[in-house]
Formats: sequence, C-alpha cells, structure tokens
Amino acid sequence: MSGRILLVFLHFFWLFPLCAQQFTPNIYEETLTLAGQSRKGYITDFPFGAKEIAKEWWRFSKDFGRPLNMRSYYEITIPSDIHQGTVEITLYSKTLRKGSGSQFFLTLKTEKIPKQKHADYMSQVKQVMQNFKQTVYLQKLEAGLEKLEKKAAKASKRVEKSEGRLRTRRVGELEKLREDIQEYRSLIKNIYTAY
Repeated sequence: MSGRILLVFLHFFWLFPLCAQQFTPNIYEETLTLAGQSRKGYITDFPFGAKEIAKEWWRFSKDFGRPLNMRSYYEITIPSDIHQGTVEITLYSKTLRKGSGSQFFLTLKTEKIPKQKHADYMSQVKQVMQNFKQTVYLQKLEAGLEKLEKKAAKASKRVEKSEGRLRTRRVGELEKLREDIQEYRSLIKNIYTAY
C-alpha cells in the first residue's frame, strides 16, 4: 500500500513540472532601456527561473556569437562572416524575473545598421528568439522523455517477472508511463511545429 502511495506521489511530482512548463509561442514587441538607450525588441515568457534562462542563453548564443556579460544584460557580437554581412552585428539581451518564471528580452544594436535594413534585421532577431525558446523547451522535454522511457523499460521488466495481482498493478503503472511518454512526444511535436 505504501508503495502505491509513493508511486502516486512521485507520479504527481513528475507530471507537475510538465504541466507548469506548457509551451506558448507568444513573442511580443517591447521597449526596454539597455546600454543607456531605449530599445525596441522582443520579449517572451518562460516558466523557468531568470538565472536558468540567462545560462541557457549564454550557451545558445555562444554557437553564433561572442556573448559578453555586462552585469545587467548580455551583449552578443556576431562577426560579419557568420551572418554574411559587412559589419558586425550586436544583440542585447536581458532576463527579467516575473513571478515564479521569467521574461527574456532580445534586441539589436541599430547604431551601425542602415535604417532601411532595421526591419529585416529585427525579423531575424525574432527568429533567433523563436529558435532559442524552442531549444530551451525541447532540451527540457527531451530529457524528461528520456527519463520516462528508462522508467518504462524498468517497469516492463518488472511486469514480466510479476504474477497475479502484483502483475495487474504493475501493468497499470506501465500503461500510465506509456501515456506520459505519448504526452511528452506530443508536446515535443507541438514545439517543433510552433513557428
């Protein structure tokens, strides 16, 4: 009996983060003051802590640029050879606390970019944000899916070794794990097709 209570308890706390981390593709235009200037950019919400998002952004941005921690925000320099342009591009990002989650702001340093190209570059900034948001959620969900699949494999072995009522109970546990796996796969598919 205590094993069942423990299973229900663990199952609840296993799925709770899943429910709390529902992906929404919403990205909004916002104006924020960074580097001494009011800058238009994009902002989005995450159910994860601000420090966690800042670390994820640092890792993500290192793939295409050189991030620099400016204490209250990050400055990411993208060399011209990466974006096939003639000048280096600089992005500014800031992670803000919001309730139990956070908000992530991303914009472009427009000083070196011709005004007629601002809109084109800002649409690329929005794409970078979309890719970042997808990456964060996919990493978390894929890690959770991997754990669930390992639990299901162990549960399947326990079912094979069980008999009678114990087997019936373990089959139920295995079915619940399989449902959870399908839920994760569905969420992952939705994130891949969000934008």
